[in-house]
Amino acid sequence: MRRQLSQRSTRPLPLLGLGRFHQMREYLRIAAARPKAYPTTHQQGRQATDTSSITRLIGEHRESHNQRVRSISQESNKENGKIRISVIAWDMGHNPLGRAWLLADVLRRDYEVELIGANFPRFGNKLWGPLRDSGRVSMKSFPGANFPEHFENMADVAEQIDGDVIYVSKPRLPSLELAILAKLHRNRPLILDVDDYETGFFRRRGPLTLDAVKTANHRADFFCPHDETWTRFSESLISLFEGLTVSNQALREKFGGIILPHIRDEQDFEPSAYPRDTIRAALGFKAQDKVIVFAGTPRLNKGVERLADALKKLNRADYKLLLIGAPADRKASRLFEKLDRNQVTVIHDAPFHDLPGYLRIGDLVCLLQDEGVVTSQYQMPAKFTDALAMGIPVLAANVPPLQKLAGDSLVELLDNTPLEQKINEIFGDYEVRKQQARKNREVFLKEYSYGANLPRLKKMIDQVVGNPAPVPEAFRELIAYHKKIFPAAGDAQRRTAELTAAPAPVCPAPKSPDPSAPPTTLTTRQHSDDKIDIVFFWKQNDSGIYGRRQDMLIKYLARDLRVHRIVHFDAPLSLFNSAGLALKSGQNGRHSQSRRVLNQTLARKLGLKNQGKLHFDTYISWGKQYRQANYLNFLERALRRQRIGERRTVFWVCPNNFDFPAIENHFKPELVAADVIDDQRQWSDASQSRETLRRNYAETLARSHLTFANCRRVCDAMEDFTDTVHLFPNAAELLEETSRDWPKPAALRRIKGPLIGYAGNLDLLRVDLGLLTTLATERPGWNLIFIGSAHRNREILQLNKFSNVHFLGVRPYEQALRYIRHFDVAMIPHLNNGLTQSMNPLKMYVYFSLHVPVVTTSIENIEDFGEFVQVGATAQEFMERIGHCLEQDPFSGRVERLQALLKENSWEQRVAGMLNLIETEFARREEGVLGGV
Repeated sequence: MRRQLSQRSTRPLPLLGLGRFHQMREYLRIAAARPKAYPTTHQQGRQATDTSSITRLIGEHRESHNQRVRSISQESNKENGKIRISVIAWDMGHNPLGRAWLLADVLRRDYEVELIGANFPRFGNKLWGPLRDSGRVSMKSFPGANFPEHFENMADVAEQIDGDVIYVSKPRLPSLELAILAKLHRNRPLILDVDDYETGFFRRRGPLTLDAVKTANHRADFFCPHDETWTRFSESLISLFEGLTVSNQALREKFGGIILPHIRDEQDFEPSAYPRDTIRAALGFKAQDKVIVFAGTPRLNKGVERLADALKKLNRADYKLLLIGAPADRKASRLFEKLDRNQVTVIHDAPFHDLPGYLRIGDLVCLLQDEGVVTSQYQMPAKFTDALAMGIPVLAANVPPLQKLAGDSLVELLDNTPLEQKINEIFGDYEVRKQQARKNREVFLKEYSYGANLPRLKKMIDQVVGNPAPVPEAFRELIAYHKKIFPAAGDAQRRTAELTAAPAPVCPAPKSPDPSAPPTTLTTRQHSDDKIDIVFFWKQNDSGIYGRRQDMLIKYLARDLRVHRIVHFDAPLSLFNSAGLALKSGQNGRHSQSRRVLNQTLARKLGLKNQGKLHFDTYISWGKQYRQANYLNFLERALRRQRIGERRTVFWVCPNNFDFPAIENHFKPELVAADVIDDQRQWSDASQSRETLRRNYAETLARSHLTFANCRRVCDAMEDFTDTVHLFPNAAELLEETSRDWPKPAALRRIKGPLIGYAGNLDLLRVDLGLLTTLATERPGWNLIFIGSAHRNREILQLNKFSNVHFLGVRPYEQALRYIRHFDVAMIPHLNNGLTQSMNPLKMYVYFSLHVPVVTTSIENIEDFGEFVQVGATAQEFMERIGHCLEQDPFSGRVERLQALLKENSWEQRVAGMLNLIETEFARREEGVLGGV
């Protein structure tokens, strides 16, 4: 099936099996006619305001001006449009589209132009908001994905790219490889544009050769086309393009090429076209206000926080801040929530064609890139060109691309002066700065306008069009490598199974252990087929109750056709401990998990939980303590019954399992994968216990070939023990559709009023009892629902004294979902401490999978759904966020975006990524063995 491009659509369109490009054009014409939803609101602080009247105002004056001065007619465009340029963006859903669109927009004056790129789910399935409504450039998108699917998508789309010249925006693999595939198909010249130091956005930077990539193919990001590994590889290809443009001198010194700065259409960016006073009044600014403008994607490294702090220190009612752009991440969003609503106006995703009108009202533009960030050393902010074009003074940080501009009086450097002091100085002697800024517009017209830069582009295009260079060998090697490792890209079930060695005869089943014999080994290159067996060692005895991470992993591992069998062991138990569980279950009743743990363990022993690929067991000894030798014998017999050893075998362990070092020594498995779920050292205050846990991490991870971690803090902590750590946060099941018809449980039907729910462990090491007490006291009309076990600490049950608090006890995962589905708001009232900082709350993913609004305290590791999570840093804010969710559906108009995030962060995706790493690690080890390494 061929992957089709969707034209100017707000989401990737369905695939059609059309084999010819002219057939696709008709489909695109119909798709382009669909009605589109465009952003029409901005925020005054945190209060939404309709900007449709301002948009009309700006648009009317812009069009009136352009009709008077337009020199490029459609007829002229058609006459000169003999040469066709295909511009390629690496993603169409966020700001990489901006530079690509500018390249296409300037070229459309003299050429026929199309703009093509992927929509990766991580960035949404719509075109980037500021350009979604642009009709000047023909834009076509196709769905982005991880490898191997994305390679197949690119191969299909490349056949449809028919430009006489292909202009690639940014050295990222999704744009580079698409262009390379198109060149292999039609051998058209390739020009590359570099406007950022792309590898500077990652922790590791600098170019990688393809050979280096092959040795690093066990990294988690190997299957993500736009992540670190492939971006570093892309940098190694920059010198191989027939033409190269760069956005500033710093990039030219690094990569060479011709400077093509961030440019603007001088006809659109004409100050006299926009009525300054009228627009200011429409936005609520007074005549005496001094407005500082920040236009672009607000990130902390761009100085937004410094700017907000400076205004706070100045404490001037007439100093205002206008932010034009949607926050890039949760940290920036939190900053926006703290801004003074009387001093800051925020406009989210303003259409690009409205930008000059908003800039017209500005008195100062601040370019405050973080001087310590590598990317800032190579960035020439597009906001500089905006200010230059509109005659606005510029205050800039001391980064190399901007320092030369200060010498030409185009910007004023901050130097070492406090920001608030510098702002005061500028506004204190403003007319001098403003007069210089008006003169600087002449520099814009000569160096930064479309008219000044189009001749440079035409000269480069004239040199290469019709005269393509031979395809570089490095391009051919890349495509050959991807065809080799992704041969079954269209088969979502097999994925990369071909990375493994060919099947071989069945290996002998392991024999009964002999204490005098050498350790049993499962290591062999002889396999009955190319499937994988997984032996899973869990660290406790609550499997199958809560739907925890390990439950989800084995559930979705079993669904993958690459996996043949999973043998799952809970932690060993003694009959003495089992009797203790029975006693506890009687004492604690429904508020403890003990009875369910006991029942679950007995069901595992009786084989009642086995199904399909999954086989469960638990070792139970007679006394208070079990002998490790007997436990190893038990494991030997269990693995022999399941014929473990005939296929490639993975021992999957969840530290802290204190028996695992002995298990690994005994069996010598082919491959060990460790999944670190939280940093368990944070559970204990006792130095002795912490040291025991530290030793266990060190011993277990030293034996692991792959280590997975649930959050960045755990990743960083585990790097003390191993260099094989890969970040795999928790994930979601796609439940919304199946849960729509679930009836409300009887226990909830009896409760009148809003249901504010929490599902999870009721341990006061993580749950904020003070916050919940305040919530129950100050909001008596809200019902607080708790589902979970209080077996660790029963103190939380003191909340029972409130009539609006309801403890429903321990509910198995499948049953708990039916309760959560009917929460009006779900909460995560966690403390912010060392324990919760090393957690990635799985309950958040469950809540969102059921489309339940989520309110959290100020905790870490919630970035995957940061744009939807409501954060209350204090008890008062926490209650305000809940109240907001009760009054207004936070998913209104954004359900498609939520669904895209859920799919991107689904257990299918997580497990596929883990198995991909396992496959490549098997292949790497096999290649090493066969190569005599």
